Amino acid sequence: MMRPGHRYLWSGAAAGINVTLQRQNVGTTAWVTIGAAKTVTGGIASVPFTSSINGNFRAVLASSVPGETVLTPAIAASSVATVGWRSAPGTATRNVTAAYEVTASPYDAGNVAHLQVRKPGTTTWTTVRSVAVPTTRIARMTYAFPTAGAWGIRVYRAPTTQHTGGLSPVITTTVK
Repeated sequence: MMRPGHRYLWSGAAAGINVTLQRQNVGTTAWVTIGAAKTVTGGIASVPFTSSINGNFRAVLASSVPGETVLTPAIAASSVATVGWRSAPGTATRNVTAAYEVTASPYDAGNVAHLQVRKPGTTTWTTVRSVAVPTTRIARMTYAFPTAGAWGIRVYRAPTTQHTGGLSPVITTTVK
């Protein structure tokens, strides 16, 4: 049973109770079963899974009243997009276009990748290119640096309804 005033805290649960984990994907009303497990001593059940889309989760288990079930309160979960470098120059020449490639996963229709730069000696990121991420998940962007120095570079994959936004690791391009 859930203790009053203690959200998601269960006490006195027995071992051997069947628990089903369900997910409701963002934008839907249907609950889909992800997996099931039996509780162990202390009433703990573990259902390993990989969250692949934003949505809600809940557990369904037998009630102490025969023939009834208990639904836990829904818990929202986010699935974060990932961005990784595929190719990036370590050096570039001032006013000459440098090319960058990143992988942005997973693919969502309409998602956008933003090439962001940080001028030497500053802490502010500026978006200099924005491109739609194609179904290949490989985004290609170019930029001609206006001044010399060690520029910070990153790519921000904007959020969609299915996934939260993601950032690539920051790299440095030395501009001569």
